[in-house]
Amino acid sequence: MIWSKEPTRIYMNRKHIEGGPVRDDISVRLKQMLDAVLNLETHAKRGRNSFFGDTSLQEAVVRELKALAVAADALPPDFKRRNHGVPWRSLVEMRTTRIRKDVDHDKKDIWSFIQKRLAVVAEDVRRMRERLPKG
Repeated sequence: MIWSKEPTRIYMNRKHIEGGPVRDDISVRLKQMLDAVLNLETHAKRGRNSFFGDTSLQEAVVRELKALAVAADALPPDFKRRNHGVPWRSLVEMRTTRIRKDVDHDKKDIWSFIQKRLAVVAEDVRRMRERLPKG
């Protein structure tokens, strides 16, 4: 096997080995996604008016959305294929299109995502973590 490391990713150029480094990397990425989701849920509890009126809260939400997108993007392609029901492309595109733009322009889109899709993403991440082989 030939391994190569980058600062935030571990790649394997041959095949996925259950319980090995790739599995550990997946576990780390899913934990990062879950942490971001939990933080977003906490921020969302402050409500719509707080979100729209508090730039510090908006910035915190954007940071967590970026963390969620970065962790999702770092997952291996074969893992994403096996979990095809998750909107991977939408999660990653959120970072590259919506969040990189001016937050003022996208407050409604960001709040809509939190209200309508965050719970589904949270459930998907929890389900994927539970299905990972123990090891």
